[in-house]
Formats: sequence, C-alpha cells, structure tokens
Amino acid sequence: MLAQQKVESKSNEITAVPLLLKLLNLKGAVVTLDAMGTQTNIARQIKEAGGDYVLALKGNQGKLSQQVEQWFSMAEDQNWQGIELSYHQTVEAGHHRLETRQVWAVPVSQLPPLHRQTQWQGLTSVVMVKRRRQLWNMRHDTNSVLPQCPRTRWPATQPGNSLPLGC
Repeated sequence: MLAQQKVESKSNEITAVPLLLKLLNLKGAVVTLDAMGTQTNIARQIKEAGGDYVLALKGNQGKLSQQVEQWFSMAEDQNWQGIELSYHQTVEAGHHRLETRQVWAVPVSQLPPLHRQTQWQGLTSVVMVKRRRQLWNMRHDTNSVLPQCPRTRWPATQPGNSLPLGC
C-alpha cells in the first residue's frame, strides 16, 4: 500500500480519491481504479500529475458505457475486420479450475466519437476484458470494458496473435 485516505462519514470514495492522489507522486505511474473512480475529474488529475490511467467502465458512465459495449459487440460480430487492435489471451489452470482471459485493446481513433470524449483527458484506448472461469462443476463468464491512457500506442495485430499488454 502506498497511501490511504479515510472516507469521511456521509461521503464516498469519489471524494476521497482526489485527496489520495494528491499524496502520491504520479509522474510515470499507471493508476488503476474501479468503476467508482471512473470520473473525468480524476482522469484529468492523474494526467496533470504526469500519470496514466486504466479505469473500469461500467453502468456509472451510462451513455459512454453503452456506446463502448455496443461498439465492441459490433466489432466482435464482424470478426474485427478492418479494426486496428491488440489482442492477448492467457489460460491458467489450478485449484480445480480453468481460467481464460482475453483482452482486446483498441485505439479510440477506431471508434466513432464517444460520449463526452473530450472530457476524458488523454484518453487514447478502450479495452475489453473477457474472463471465463470453469470450476469442476460450473462455468462463470464476465466482461469488462476499460477506458485507458497508455504511455505508448498498442501495437496493431489481428485476433489470434498474442501480445503482452500494459502501459
């Protein structure tokens, strides 16, 4: 743990995160936050402090979340034809389970203009993560979409090629 910030009563982490970020030297750092921390002012603060971000995009961002999820669904339906992207897959087995993770990273230039896109300072990519966990007696699938600002551009590839992804 690098730092912690107490959340005041009758408050939430949305107000605590900016205070916590002020305590840290973010130059060259990659900040990851869950959906609660996916706020334009937090992204701006991270970029202004010299950092990059990977933020979870869920229902709390309404139109943006729906738009990105619909775009990824359409891209999958079209088998990613004509889309510049990076793809990586891992498969891990242990403890009576098999877990497969697939990650697609796409430059925002490949998408139509996003809802409130200009308010997400430094936004360069969106990422979809699919996870399938198979236990000995059941299967569980999850999907996540992450807006992010990597320090470098993702190299372009086609589905099936594996590339390590990271900022």
